[in-house]
Amino acid sequence: MATARLLADAEVDVIGWSGTSGGWLGFDMDERLCKCITEELGVPATTSTLSLNRALDILGAKRVALVTPYLDEVQSRIVQVYSRAGYDVVAESHLGKFKNVEFAQIGEEMLDAQVRAAEWEAELGIPVLDSVSTIIWDMLRITRVQNGRVKGWGKLFEL
Repeated sequence: MATARLLADAEVDVIGWSGTSGGWLGFDMDERLCKCITEELGVPATTSTLSLNRALDILGAKRVALVTPYLDEVQSRIVQVYSRAGYDVVAESHLGKFKNVEFAQIGEEMLDAQVRAAEWEAELGIPVLDSVSTIIWDMLRITRVQNGRVKGWGKLFEL
């Protein structure tokens, strides 16, 4: 909340928490965080996990594949949380990392080995979503920025 207060002091239109822990702790954790931010500070809020879920709902996607940098135990919890929420997790890939600095050091070559986002969207006609793009998309949606203004970030930004 301390960070959210600083952002609210800057009179932002929306606060986006770019954390993904709601994916393994439970969506209700992120929902409570956003509710607290909005009630206390009067600023709408979203998280990467809630944004991903909104995008999946809008797309009508119930079959998902999950790609993360996380440890086995964390990935297992994410699969459980999404399965309990009614998603069919048909595939997963994870890197076994646990430090934020390790996430930042993951190179393009390793990411391409896990996900070929642009190619998959073009070749298969399916949306490929990630926690960075979904939160930006959701913040633009919340602030009612016109769809289609962001180019080159995938089909999500055409919704």
